[in-house]
Amino acid sequence: MNPSILSKSDSNEFETCLQVAARWGYNDIVMAILEKRLDLIKTEEIENTLKIENLKPSIVKLLKSFLKLKSKKSKKGCACF
Repeated sequence: MNPSILSKSDSNEFETCLQVAARWGYNDIVMAILEKRLDLIKTEEIENTLKIENLKPSIVKLLKSFLKLKSKKSKKGCACF
């Protein structure tokens, strides 16, 4: 799974795998991308994903929790759940 691969949306904008999975409402895929590749995903990408309209509440909650985890890791060097 390579999170740097981009896809074109209907509006001709490029999206990451995380953004596509979130937009389509695939909780399991969003979780897998975040768990397996959190070290490669930039905070900005998670923030941009949260800006997508009509996301499922469960995906918003998931993204926010990983965003919080990522910010803790960058501040402390390590964080565990």
